[in-house]
Amino acid sequence: MNVVQEFTANMYGIKHGVSVNEARYQIFIRTNSAKEDNDTFLKRVKSFDSNIIPPCWSSLMQKILRTIYVNSMWLQATDQLCLKLRPENCGWTLENNYLKPIGFIGDQMPLKIDDIAQMTDNENDDESENQPVTSDESDGEC
Repeated sequence: MNVVQEFTANMYGIKHGVSVNEARYQIFIRTNSAKEDNDTFLKRVKSFDSNIIPPCWSSLMQKILRTIYVNSMWLQATDQLCLKLRPENCGWTLENNYLKPIGFIGDQMPLKIDDIAQMTDNENDDESENQPVTSDESDGEC
């Protein structure tokens, strides 16, 4: 998964091998750093365009899972049963007989500063494990 993160960061102009969360931070700091002494942070953040930063790792994983699901469906389009994966395991929820994408898992804002430091430590542990995502069509999971 590190390759996916590096590729995504490259698409947003971050050339060094960093995670998407680190790329988000670098782009945010670059675009919102005060250019002048009297330039306030709040004034710059109010006009911030979130489309210029990559999705966070949690959202990117959900997008990857949805892509795997749709790709699997297209690859099996000529089969009588083209849905071999369960959408609930691939970044979708089923609400009122409609599939809705899962955009983000977890808290969107940290509750306190300690949560940010703990999340950073946990992300570093997760990235070091570097386990690839595989699909096993027999049990319908992504």
